[in-house]
Amino acid sequence: MAVAFDATSGGAATSDTNTLTVSHTASGTDRYALAFVAYRQLNSATVSGVTYNGVAMTRLGGGLGSDSEYGDLWEIVNPPTGAQSVVATLSANSRGLTLRVITFTGVHQTTPSRNFNTATGISTAPSVTITSASTDLVLGALVHRDAGTNVSAQGSGQTSRWNQLPDSYTAFSGSARSHGSTEPGAASVVMDWTISSSQGWRASGVSIQEAGGAAPTTSLPYRANPLRTLLLR
Repeated sequence: MAVAFDATSGGAATSDTNTLTVSHTASGTDRYALAFVAYRQLNSATVSGVTYNGVAMTRLGGGLGSDSEYGDLWEIVNPPTGAQSVVATLSANSRGLTLRVITFTGVHQTTPSRNFNTATGISTAPSVTITSASTDLVLGALVHRDAGTNVSAQGSGQTSRWNQLPDSYTAFSGSARSHGSTEPGAASVVMDWTISSSQGWRASGVSIQEAGGAAPTTSLPYRANPLRTLLLR
């Protein structure tokens, strides 16, 4: 079964805070969820944890970018169907906190992800390269500094899954914008974006592995029993 996009949901905090809750609805079989937490770091805040319906998600990686923007990617296998609460918690209050949740179907339930990679910089062309495979689907997630005037878009071959602005209270505070996109797997996949002016950024990506089929049945070749042949003579 091929990996397929299911749904995405998101939200933005309306003040400096250390927690944000988003409702997300997953469906289908062989489900897999990723959550991307993004914000402008204040008070040296890091992501303490993310839960999906009260169950702890596992951190893939990410962290602080080149200009106080912060982006972290978390995963969980087989999230429940229906509307569920996804909660991100930081170690301290920060600015422009956003949370995106995305689910997929047709994903391997033992090893759903592989080859996570992340990169940082200050430029107009953020990118990260992911080792993948033709049967996989790659997700890329970007956070970059944003003062409410920066235009950004995903690169060629990528399908945009979100473009999450912080709440308007941060518009003049140099907050952070979050992007997510997918691209079919290959031996090496470059997830890239364009920003209208040079900004600090962190880009992360992961290869999502398709669900495996049933193990093949092996038939042993027939061999004559030499003892039985001898007794019949």
